[in-house]
Formats: sequence, structure tokens, C-alpha cells
Amino acid sequence: MSKISNAFLMIKLLSNGRVYSVKELSMELGVTERMVRYYKEQLEMAGYIIESFKGPGGGYYINKNDIMNIDYFNKYDLEVLDRVEENIKNISDNKLISDFNKLNKKLHSIYNTNKILSEYKNVDVTVNKNDEKINIIDKCIKDKKSLLIDYLGTSGKIVKREIIPINMFEFEDNIYVTAFCKLRGSIRHFDLKKIILLKLK
Repeated sequence: MSKISNAFLMIKLLSNGRVYSVKELSMELGVTERMVRYYKEQLEMAGYIIESFKGPGGGYYINKNDIMNIDYFNKYDLEVLDRVEENIKNISDNKLISDFNKLNKKLHSIYNTNKILSEYKNVDVTVNKNDEKINIIDKCIKDKKSLLIDYLGTSGKIVKREIIPINMFEFEDNIYVTAFCKLRGSIRHFDLKKIILLKLK
């Protein structure tokens, strides 16, 4: 998945009520710990308040009350801000102009982030009950079983993987499988439509 998609998935994880260590987030997202810290910095710049504490059991989390509700912040609000930005250029206070521009940029970023984040949703197995692949993966998740798959890699070649599915989610009309990949030894996200064959181990 892309950096942006991983950052949005990180928000989803951190806002589910539990604390994640950097190492856990690294495994969940399939990226390095350094990249997790980079995502944190970028999300904080976008206006998200990511809480953290050190020591045993320490890590990151997001208070749900700190997440802006997109229903109360719409595209029209951004248009108003943009019109103000055009008119504020006539003011001689350069610091005020600079501060407003930073705020406007941050609000645009928050809106866009929340808009994309709102598109994530868990797969409803009952709605997809006739999809054999989804049913098999759902069974693996419930039984905590391994799955053998033939996967269409980025190079266009079919690669074989043994995975332990953890979750399924939808994003931009695509279904992804979050799973532990035994070959890579870490958490990976697999595009369901690129799973050519699969069978229970």
C-alpha cells in the first residue's frame, strides 16, 4: 500500500481504543519503525493529536474525541477560508497572513485526511457470502489458520505465499487482506483481486 494509505490505516489503528508500540505499528503496517515515526510527524502536522508515553506498555494512541468529525467540516467551509485568504493579502500584517496561511493549509489537510479515512470500512462477510475467497479468508481469521496463496506481485509475476489472515477491509472499492506473511516475517496488506488462488493449509 502507499504511504498515504498506510498513514490512514495508522489513524484507524490508533483510534480503536488501545495503545500501540512503534514496533507493533511497524508490523501492522509492514514498514520500518523509522517510517512509523515519520507518519506520526506528518499526521500531527495535519492536525491529529497523537498521544504517547514511554515505559513498559507505552506507545501511541489517539483519543477519539480528538478526531475531527468530517460531518461538521465540509467543502464549503474550505471555500470560505480560501476566499478569506485571497482578501487577507491586502493586509500589511505579514505575520498574520503567514499564520492564517498555515492554519488554512492545516485545515485543508485535516479535511482531506478525514475524507479518505472515512472510506475505510471492514468487510461485511454477510453481504459477500457468495464470494468464495472472502468466505475462506473469513474462516481462516476466525480459526487463526494459515492460508496458501498464489499472488500477483508488483513485477507481474505470480508468487506463492503462506499467510495468516488477520483482518479484511475495504478502501476505494477494493478489498484488502491484512495478514502475517511467513516469508517476509511481518504484517502485509494483500489486494484481494490479486490473490489468484488460495487454499487452506
